Amino acid sequence: DIWSGLAMAGRGMAVGLFTVVIGVALGGSPWAGTDVVSRAAALVQKMTLDEKLSMTYGRNAKTDLPQPLYYVGNVPGTPRLGLPAISLEDGPQGVADGLLNVTQWPSQLTVSQSWSPDLFHAWGVAMGVEQKRKGTNVMLGPDVNLARVPWSGRVFETMGEDPFLASALVDPLVRGIQSVNISACVKHYIYNNQECNRQTVSANVDERVGREMYLPAFEAAVDAGVGSVMCAFNRINSTFACQNERALDVMLKGDGGFRGWVVTDWGAQHDSIPSALSGLDQEMEWDMDANHTRYGTIGFANPEFKEALINGTIPMGRLDNMVTRMVEPMLALGLVDDPPHASTANTTSIAGSADHLALAAQIAGESLVMLKNDRSVVPIRANAKVATFGNPWWRAGRGSG
Repeated sequence: DIWSGLAMAGRGMAVGLFTVVIGVALGGSPWAGTDVVSRAAALVQKMTLDEKLSMTYGRNAKTDLPQPLYYVGNVPGTPRLGLPAISLEDGPQGVADGLLNVTQWPSQLTVSQSWSPDLFHAWGVAMGVEQKRKGTNVMLGPDVNLARVPWSGRVFETMGEDPFLASALVDPLVRGIQSVNISACVKHYIYNNQECNRQTVSANVDERVGREMYLPAFEAAVDAGVGSVMCAFNRINSTFACQNERALDVMLKGDGGFRGWVVTDWGAQHDSIPSALSGLDQEMEWDMDANHTRYGTIGFANPEFKEALINGTIPMGRLDNMVTRMVEPMLALGLVDDPPHASTANTTSIAGSADHLALAAQIAGESLVMLKNDRSVVPIRANAKVATFGNPWWRAGRGSG
């Protein structure tokens, strides 16, 4: 199985498909000492139906959880079994959502112009460190959608329009992020290549184009051991991405061999029963009402979803699979054995550092591409005056999620 060989390395060493913490249960987990698959199976077997269901949906951060513990995505843990909360935070270019005391990194599109796997790995490590210092254990990135529409609002957080380049760079980036015992979440799966009407548009893509152009970067992330994948808002050949069986169960989990979990973009689930049966594992609620309904359909937190499991409309084994897909990478990547501690790692913590500022400057410098040196402007004279336009910095983590 894909987890074999992980238990032969020391803490933090990248082996096989995941970076794993082994040897001792740093967080006091009762499930240490066996292989990841066996640990996950034993843990899931001990969970009640309500504990399993609790892992399948995010909570409304600002109303259900107090500062400084809420993130853009919040899934409570199961303390009696040693399972920590899942705290998901933007974004592809470091800690975002206006959180303070973090490094404002160059855009991912900028860094892609370095063509440097080593730089991407170092950047991934640094971003992972800052996320963990903020208490995050799932970083919502990288974004590997192709920049097919140049005026799309989020081109800056992609790796450009070349699937080969994106595939080559996402591998070291994922490994770097996950080397500090958090999970990356590659997004937005799949064909989310425009922002205009992205909640309703249908990306109509034939099989060959999809596999040759749009899928390779996601496959590379899976090969690098990414813990989670975010499904997109858009439809795929008329069916919403987060309940598209061919995209999720066939292409990603079947053909691609993905063993982690699929989480929705915020508000991208449209109907819980078909999405669960098509391969969705976790939803992030957004703008749901008190009955956990949206678009006139039910979410995973709605009592009707639980009833569908009890009456067999959804096999109970499917729920076990959903939870297992979360627990296995949580164990393999160290989220269980080496969790952030809220007393010292939360949204108010200082995450940036002088070393990271220096790395940001190095990355920006190595990513500059000169197309033409008209009038020999470069190298710039030592006494030359240089004008900059626009806001030269942000005080908080910015960029879209």
